[in-house]
Amino acid sequence: MILRLVGLPVEPGQVAEMERAFAMARPRIAALPGCQQVSLLRTGEGEEPDFLTLSVWDGRDDLEEYRRSDLFREIWPAIRATLRDKPWAKTYDYVAEDGAEAE
Repeated sequence: MILRLVGLPVEPGQVAEMERAFAMARPRIAALPGCQQVSLLRTGEGEEPDFLTLSVWDGRDDLEEYRRSDLFREIWPAIRATLRDKPWAKTYDYVAEDGAEAE
């Protein structure tokens, strides 16, 4: 399994649009083969609005399939339009989980 984090620095006036775009995209992403979880996190009140997507996938192939999909090409422009700066992404392999080694 892998965990994917994507940092999204959002324009202050675009917070509601980011949340709306993610709310529309989340169930479609979550329904993809290999997707175990997809969540949106936000910095606290009074801070510059930064979001983080967290997704868990069965493997890198599943993530890459999504990134090459028509769904990604449909969703990404709406997300990108809300950003004030470049996004960043990191993918992590599970090494240990809940006190046990990951498979």
